[in-house]
Amino acid sequence: MHGLGANSAWWESLGIFFLNNNISSYAIDLRGSNSFKDFENRAQALTGIIKKENDGKKIFALGESMGALIILSAALKDKALFDGMVCISPAFKSKAPLKMIDYLKIFFPIFYNPQSRYKLPLTADMCTRDRAFLKIIESDYDRDVLSTSKILFDVFIAQVLMRISRMDPGTPVLFLLAGDDKLVDGSVSKKVFNKLKSKDKTIIEYPGMYHSLSIELGKEKVFQDILKWAGGKI
Repeated sequence: MHGLGANSAWWESLGIFFLNNNISSYAIDLRGSNSFKDFENRAQALTGIIKKENDGKKIFALGESMGALIILSAALKDKALFDGMVCISPAFKSKAPLKMIDYLKIFFPIFYNPQSRYKLPLTADMCTRDRAFLKIIESDYDRDVLSTSKILFDVFIAQVLMRISRMDPGTPVLFLLAGDDKLVDGSVSKKVFNKLKSKDKTIIEYPGMYHSLSIELGKEKVFQDILKWAGGKI
């Protein structure tokens, strides 16, 4: 599951890496969804398709940024959904420079026009230092980071609930954190990780790397760590 402002194409490098290691991967594009619940439903539907096409195989869910919240939320509702989860730069708390007036502009339309759109003060160069990839994603990111009041409100509520609860996803969990994350607060992610009830949990931090580890310079090390972790559970 990709994050806000991203799309399924961002997973291409990781998908190719998995393919070269005899692992199938699936991704859906969340653009066009109207709520966080819709995100969850699409995650569950995709998992159902994967299980039908790969009977008896283990399924590991990967989510980056907001996508990590989606797979966690889905797993909390159905602990048999996944055999393991990889949460990449999970967005439990945003670093977006928002003032009180900004929150009012985002959330007040919930009462009269929940599909009104608001552009968050985020840019593609906060995601990755890879200049070649930036040229590919800048126009799409700047357009797609413009989200609806309903989705932003739903994400905000999910963030708060996950920060204050002791979650038990019922499956092995791998947290991968960017050491120089411009978009989310990594210290909060560590606190959430420490509170997880999962008996099998691992956390890795990558010094100097930006938020979107799947497209960031040094992503090859991230991919290898995911493969090593998942390989030990297949």
